[in-house]
Amino acid sequence: MRHDGWTEERKLRFIERLAETGSVTAALAAVGKYKSAAYLLKRSDVAFGLAWEGALNEASERLLEIAYERAIRGVPQAVRRNGKIVGMNRRYSDRLLIYLLDRRPPTSLLDRPDSRAAAAKLMEDARRKLEEIRAREKGDGDGENEGFFEG
Repeated sequence: MRHDGWTEERKLRFIERLAETGSVTAALAAVGKYKSAAYLLKRSDVAFGLAWEGALNEASERLLEIAYERAIRGVPQAVRRNGKIVGMNRRYSDRLLIYLLDRRPPTSLLDRPDSRAAAAKLMEDARRKLEEIRAREKGDGDGENEGFFEG
């Protein structure tokens, strides 16, 4: 184990939760670590930093899809009269659609095609490793955790 408590399993779980939620706070809560420790590790561990970027990219793509759906298809909104629901309408957001169309993705390491492919491979490897760890926890395997993020 690293002296800072960031085990391979903890790193993998953090990345997995970050990809699911897009929230560093939620990912930290899932692994019981503090923000300062996570950002320090991100700066010092290149593989972890790339996996972090990949996880955020994955989460933001999902959120972008949801935003487009809401802007284009609208969201259901109850029509009320005298405090009672008498029907349903759809509310569309031209403002959201304009924002999405004007929005440019942030510049990051993932802007380069080679980095995007590397981040995707790291995410896939991280998922595979996490499944191996979970299988070992259930007693389906033995041996030590092989370091995914260790260089």
